[in-house]
Parts: sequence; structure tokens; C-alpha cells
Amino acid sequence: MGEAIHNYLGEHKPEQFEQISLEMADYLSCTFGVANSAHFDVATELATTFTNNCHVCHKAPCECGFSFVANIKT
Repeated sequence: MGEAIHNYLGEHKPEQFEQISLEMADYLSCTFGVANSAHFDVATELATTFTNNCHVCHKAPCECGFSFVANIKT
């Protein structure tokens, strides 16, 4: 996925953005597969985390910008 994002940031071609979408779908599929194998209920955890919309700005849809989220200290 990193390579697809890097390519898109260089040229901003629609087909490069499509590649990011495909890579993201593949990543999420693998992540959910691992969660399912571990008997982890992703839907319940997401519902708990986002009960009050975004857990940072509390708005739906989220209004947090990338630079804001990238600078959050945990």
C-alpha cells in the first residue's frame, strides 16, 4: 500500500488512486481475516469505540485532518 500511495503523491493519476483503493481493500480483508480467526468481534469493537461518533472530534463524519491525527500523542 505504501508504494501505491507514494506513486499517487508523485503524479495524482486516477488509476494510481484506484490502486490505493485495491491495496486498502486487500489490507482490510487480511486484517478482518486475522480478527475472525482470533474470534475477535470487529463490529462490536468499532461500535464501542465510535459510540459518540469520532473518538477524537466527536463529529460524524469525522472532521479531523490528517496532520491533526498524525500529531496526536498517545
